[in-house]
Amino acid sequence: MKSSLQPKVIAPDGQGQLDLDGLDAMRVMLRCDKTSVNSDLHLVAYEDPETGEKVVSILGADYRYLVRRTTTLSIPVGILSVGAIRSLEEHQKIPAGTAAVAKLTGWLRFGVAASWDEFAQAKRVRQEPLDLEDQARLKL
Repeated sequence: MKSSLQPKVIAPDGQGQLDLDGLDAMRVMLRCDKTSVNSDLHLVAYEDPETGEKVVSILGADYRYLVRRTTTLSIPVGILSVGAIRSLEEHQKIPAGTAAVAKLTGWLRFGVAASWDEFAQAKRVRQEPLDLEDQARLKL
């Protein structure tokens, strides 16, 4: 026997929702150069299995596992600074002027905290009061 009661659906316009595409457009989120994941990212220097040349990329855990045998350097991006990257280039641990280094340096120079705050403020939805019968009895 089927119930005649239908579940109530909350209207999506009343819900706060983060648009992660907006974060990508703001350059707030780094992504893996190979798989586009945005967690557990490292700056990795390795030998490309197909071409044999030394490559520097921002990689997630899955792709790092695939190139682990030819990896010469793997540093979590969370502990890097612009100065640390320059030092790695000066000591020839990574090739200078690569696209991954330029992207990471730009990200580090970008005001990430300010961008998060601006994004959160733009996405904040004002909560509207509930239509209750006995609002006078509620103590707020």
